[in-house]
Amino acid sequence: MGRLALLVRADDAPPPRRDTRRAAAGWRIRVGTFAATAAMVSAGLVLGAHPAAAAPAPVRLTSAEATSRILA
Repeated sequence: MGRLALLVRADDAPPPRRDTRRAAAGWRIRVGTFAATAAMVSAGLVLGAHPAAAAPAPVRLTSAEATSRILA
């Protein structure tokens, strides 16, 4: 890394003030974005987590039902 440069002012005026209203709104936007993203992800997990379809009962290959399924 390099050396740190010191800030030197030629005038004795106070430094410019930050706009406190803009700074205060930034965290609200970040928290709102995080909350909306978390809500969408959790809704997607809940809605997409339906149980898998149950497999049909096994059929013996020597039964009459098996031959009817093959011919159908």
